[in-house]
Amino acid sequence: MGTFFPRAIVCKSALALPMLPHALVSSLHQKHHLIYRRWFYPSVTDIVAASPVQILPGQETRITVSLTPEEGFRVSGIVTRGPTVPLLTGRLQDSNGISEGVTIRSSNFEVVDLPSGTYNVVMTGTWYGETAFTVGPSISDLSVGVMPLYPVPLHVQYIFTNPERSGTVNMSESDYRATFVLRSLDVPRTQPSSFLVGPSNGGHSYAFDVFKPGKYTLETSLIDGWYIQSASSGGINVLQDSLTVGKEPTAPIEVVLSNDTATLAGTVQTDHHGVNSVLLMISVRQVLAGIKTSMDGKFQVDNLAPGDYTVFAFDSLEDLEYRNPLALAEYAASSVHLTLTGSQQETISLDLIKREP
Repeated sequence: MGTFFPRAIVCKSALALPMLPHALVSSLHQKHHLIYRRWFYPSVTDIVAASPVQILPGQETRITVSLTPEEGFRVSGIVTRGPTVPLLTGRLQDSNGISEGVTIRSSNFEVVDLPSGTYNVVMTGTWYGETAFTVGPSISDLSVGVMPLYPVPLHVQYIFTNPERSGTVNMSESDYRATFVLRSLDVPRTQPSSFLVGPSNGGHSYAFDVFKPGKYTLETSLIDGWYIQSASSGGINVLQDSLTVGKEPTAPIEVVLSNDTATLAGTVQTDHHGVNSVLLMISVRQVLAGIKTSMDGKFQVDNLAPGDYTVFAFDSLEDLEYRNPLALAEYAASSVHLTLTGSQQETISLDLIKREP
């Protein structure tokens, strides 16, 4: 069940001309360079112009695809690189971002039997280059420039400030490991570079590999009892802002992890009685939504980073744009503002905010 964009895949080894004699097919291709598009959307050439097809439960849907041969074109050119640049691997992408299955492994390249349209040559490796071009007619002098890709250094420092987790009593490597992921904001579906790090891994120094220049965001996953005290690169707070990777080496990402997390406990009440509710906690670092209390309104939230928090207790968060400060303005009078310090255990009382009738 769902809505789909039908797409046909045409294999070059079987060009869907079974009714024509082999000699005639060969003659057609030699004389007119007739080809079939590798990706074919019914009646159109790309997904932008394609019409979606909705398939309902139990429904059988038939799609008729009529393949039409068209003229193929030739593209040749050169990858401009210095004498110290290693051989790179390139790929050809169409206007839908789909690889045409062409691999470029030399400074001089040639691609034949391309349908008319707009394409990108993308060179990857330790260097990067991308050039857009349009074929129809053929091109014989395409130039693809490349630039170096510098790894992004990551330095991780552990601060043991909580005496109960001092690192000296039965602490194993897994007790303070963290996962760091550097994800592209320009091409979010691309497999990101990531590390599972621990205090004994090579002095806490790592390097993210990046596949193209652009904006990246740092994502983390920590075990209970730890939080990121700070994370910066060249004066940029990468917990809040994206990191731009360009033609020059990127300043190391300096991360400080601490284990002096705080705990917040309390009760949500209405008419002086505890009541089941949903908590919303907002700080500069993060938004914690959907924390459920017990039936009598009691709650405890562990592993909180020290800092300022605003806490709300709602009967429901459904359809509430809680990341929008304007949407929360009308409930501000019923919230609690507090500051948590390292290893602090704080207790508060909240009034229930009723949104549902």
